Amino acid sequence: KIASDHSIPIYFFNRNSYEILEYTHEGIRFYEKEYNIEFFTRLIGDFNIRNIIFSAKIANILYGVPMEDVVKAIESFSPIDSRMEVLKTDWGFIINDAYNSNPFALKEALLSFSKMDADFKIVVIGDMLELGDYAEKYHIEAIEYANSLNFDVIVLYGTTFYEVVMKYDFEKRIHSLVVFPYEERDKLVSYIKGILEAMC
Repeated sequence: KIASDHSIPIYFFNRNSYEILEYTHEGIRFYEKEYNIEFFTRLIGDFNIRNIIFSAKIANILYGVPMEDVVKAIESFSPIDSRMEVLKTDWGFIINDAYNSNPFALKEALLSFSKMDADFKIVVIGDMLELGDYAEKYHIEAIEYANSLNFDVIVLYGTTFYEVVMKYDFEKRIHSLVVFPYEERDKLVSYIKGILEAMC
């Protein structure tokens, strides 16, 4: 009603308006049905596809930017550090999404990572801060959600994760899971290195 009263245009996003053609560590190629156009982005994550489509429509409809120019701009855009950032190493690829996580962003990141083709997947999840009374609830949900996806090893790091795992015996229930408190950072690094070196 507010938009209508002030003649503000309203745009709706249809989750079925695109089709993923290719999903790798290098990026995502997808087809947008309404515009009948193919996009490639180096941004990883289904949520980024939705953001891209919505931003493309705003640029095209409100500002008159030709869709071909929008496609080129999106293809040239590089991920921001620590936000689904792809890092190449001697062992493979790291998807770094460590910047200021929250329960909802974490689930999106885990889902996106799970869709990538890889022979072996290790996910490392650190504590989510500033959750107050909901900290235990959301950390339990994060563990259970990660376990529902196709990860070979789930590594948890931090005080809250450690306390939750110990309290509910998650290590006994989930054999692919291991947890380290904050003070055991070096052990965590050694553990992951050991897995990677054994694979080489």
